[in-house]
Amino acid sequence: MNQENSNSDKIRHSDEDYHDITIDWSNESFDYRKQLFHQLSAYTGIPIKQQSDVHVVHVNPHRNADMLNAEHDETGFFNARYAWQYDTKELAMSAFHDGDCFLLETRMHVDDIVPGISCSYQLVHRDVANESGCNLQYCHYLGRRSFTSKISEIIKADQSQPILDPMVNGQTEEERKRIRLALYDDHLREIISNADAHSVPQDCEIKYQAKITIKIRHSDEYYHEITIDWSNESFDYRKQLFHQLSAYTGIPIKQQMSLFVRNEQPRLGVELVNTECADWNTRLVTKEHAMSVFQDGDCFLLETLMYKNGAPNISCVYRLVHRDVATEFGCNLDYCHYLCRRSFSRRISEIIKAYQSQHILDPMAHGQTEEERQRSKEAVYDDHYREIMSIVHAHPAPYNCIIRDLAFSISKQDVEVKFQIYIASRRDPNKYEALKWLEYNKY
Repeated sequence: MNQENSNSDKIRHSDEDYHDITIDWSNESFDYRKQLFHQLSAYTGIPIKQQSDVHVVHVNPHRNADMLNAEHDETGFFNARYAWQYDTKELAMSAFHDGDCFLLETRMHVDDIVPGISCSYQLVHRDVANESGCNLQYCHYLGRRSFTSKISEIIKADQSQPILDPMVNGQTEEERKRIRLALYDDHLREIISNADAHSVPQDCEIKYQAKITIKIRHSDEYYHEITIDWSNESFDYRKQLFHQLSAYTGIPIKQQMSLFVRNEQPRLGVELVNTECADWNTRLVTKEHAMSVFQDGDCFLLETLMYKNGAPNISCVYRLVHRDVATEFGCNLDYCHYLCRRSFSRRISEIIKAYQSQHILDPMAHGQTEEERQRSKEAVYDDHYREIMSIVHAHPAPYNCIIRDLAFSISKQDVEVKFQIYIASRRDPNKYEALKWLEYNKY
C-alpha cells in the first residue's frame, strides 16, 4: 500500500490475534488522529472522548511518537499543558509504516481538565515488546484483553452514574476529585496484585509500576539514589520523595515547599507540592502523572532555590532537571552549574535552620508586628538574590545560563539601582515608578 496515501498496521492484546488498523493520510476532513482513535475505540470498547493519547514505541527511538485525541479535550487546555507540539503528521507517518505490528497496552488515568476517568494507550512494536515474554517495555499481564475490558467497564460506569456531575448530590469539587482518585488507586492496587499473583520476571514492566530508583546530584558531586515505592499508600510517593530530599540536602522537611521536574519532553514536566509544608496545590497531580514523569534509572541534576511565601519562616523549592536537558558539563537555559553546587544548597539550609532556631518570625517573640516579621524575612531573601548576582559577576557563566534570568539581567555597573527597583516593584508601585525614573536618569 502506498505510504504517502495510506497504510495498514496491526495491533493486538497479548492474548489475542492481530487486528488491522488502517490510516488514510490523504483524508483531511477526518484526519489521521480521528481515524486512529475511532478505530481504537471500536477495538477496545472505550468511548472516544475518554481516550486521551497514544504513545508509540519503536526499537529506533527516533520513530517514537505521541498523538493526542483532539476529541478528548475540545477546549485545548490539555494540549497546551502537555506541550503537544511534537504531535505532527510527519512524526505520525514516521511512527506508522505499512505492515507494522504492535502490542497494545491500556492505562487508566484521571485529570483535572477533562471530567471523569480516561485512558491512554501504548503501542509497542513487536520487535521491542518480545512477543513470547515480558520485558521492561511491555507486560503480557497488563496487555491482556481482560485488563482493557476492566478499564472500559470502569469508564462506562463512571459515565452512566453522574456521581461526578457538579449539579448532583451537592458534591464539592474536592469530593469529586476524591472519588476519581479512589477509583484510580483501586486500579493501581490491581496492577500491583497482578505482580504479586503471577510469576512475572524481574525485568517486566509491571515491576516498574510498583517501585523505581532514580538518581539525583548537585553539579559538583556524584549521583545519589532516590527510591519511590508506588504501592506504599501509608507513606505516599510525595512523602517518600521529600523525606529523601531532606536527608540529602539537610533542609528540614517542613521547609521544602515544592519540586519542579523538567524532562526532555515538556509535557512530562510536573510540579509536586510537599503536603507537610503546604496544603495547596496548583493542579491535581495524580499518581499516574507522577509515574509518567519518573522512570526507573532516570538521572537528574538538582537545583535548590530559597522561597519566602506560602509557609512560615524561610523555605525552599527544588528543581530536578533531567541530565539530557541540563548538559552535564556546562550551563544552559535550564541549568546552571555554579548555582547548583553543594555549597549553595548548604548555604540555603543554614539560613533556613537559623530562622527555625531564632524565633524572629514567631508572632509572640520580641513583640514583633506582622509587618516587621515580613521585613525580616524579605531582607534575608534579598540577600540571597544578591548572592546569586555576585555569582554571575564572579564566574564565567555563559549568556545562555539560567542564572542570568535569576539575576534579572543586571549589569555590573547598575546592580544596586536595578535591584532596588525590583524590590520596590513588589512593595510599593509608586516607589517603583520613582526609582524607574532614577535609573533612566542616572547613566
